[in-house]
Amino acid sequence: MKHLPDNNRNEEEAIRALLKKSRVAAPENLQHRIIGQVENVRALTPQQSPLEKTGTNVLADFKSIFAFMYIALIAAGASFYFSQGSESLKSPSFVFIVVGIASLFSLFWLITRLDSFLREKYRRKRKS
Repeated sequence: MKHLPDNNRNEEEAIRALLKKSRVAAPENLQHRIIGQVENVRALTPQQSPLEKTGTNVLADFKSIFAFMYIALIAAGASFYFSQGSESLKSPSFVFIVVGIASLFSLFWLITRLDSFLREKYRRKRKS
């Protein structure tokens, strides 16, 4: 306002005075009516609670299943080594057993993941 000439300052003050006079005072109970309306809207709208995740931990399942797989592989390797020597670890029958054990445990892990997924899907469908 310091940069405005006196003529503009007077006009601005006149406009401010007109705006102050034209303000309409809100009724005293307006705040209570607005709060009541908001509470009514909240009460009438359906509340959807966020779906809770079940306590399944993918990493824990992964660790436990594959830990048993490695134990089984070590046991198979030890039995082959102690019964037939170190050359038996290079034989096709040992490789076939290793692939079979790995496939079996991987299939088991896949089934547990599928089961967990389907249970979660069914639980969501039931809640809806």
